Amino acid sequence: MKTSEQITKLNFNDLSFFRNITATDSKWLIYNHYFKSEKDLKDNLSATGKPKIGISDTVDKSAFETKMISNSHLDGKNNIDYHIDYYNNGVPLNTLREFSQNEPYRKALKFTGKKQILNDILKPSQLLQLQKTWLEANIYSKKTWSKQTALFIQNTDWAVEFLEEKGISKSQINRQLVEPLKKEQK
Repeated sequence: MKTSEQITKLNFNDLSFFRNITATDSKWLIYNHYFKSEKDLKDNLSATGKPKIGISDTVDKSAFETKMISNSHLDGKNNIDYHIDYYNNGVPLNTLREFSQNEPYRKALKFTGKKQILNDILKPSQLLQLQKTWLEANIYSKKTWSKQTALFIQNTDWAVEFLEEKGISKSQINRQLVEPLKKEQK
């Protein structure tokens, strides 16, 4: 878990998450921050006219930090720092459930794209809760488990114990882990 003091650089995905804008818009912000001269501007555009900004191109967080304007205790606080601290301190369970339903998260079992920064700033216990929520959703009411579910259980040390706590026998787990591999071999 990284704190607001540890996060000093932002890539275009991070910036789009904190600003709640598209990745393309954040690339343009970084592009305008990087390239000042007219020649640099033209040389760093793709053939389609989009900025050549990669995931490794970062900017100082302070360059895009803004102060919040509010009638509450948030007035004058740094926007990015506040959001990092908010996610560090714990996100409500409903928000975690919403995150676990995110399609890219469900496929990779980690946040990708615009929400990739959440892998760094959420508490490890929250990430574990997300994985458990995902696992439960992928085993209950399923006749056979998916290959991804089987691989996850095989590669995660706590998964079998967790499933046994939920009332699934070891023999049933072993049978379900073999099924997806049989289908793949056919």
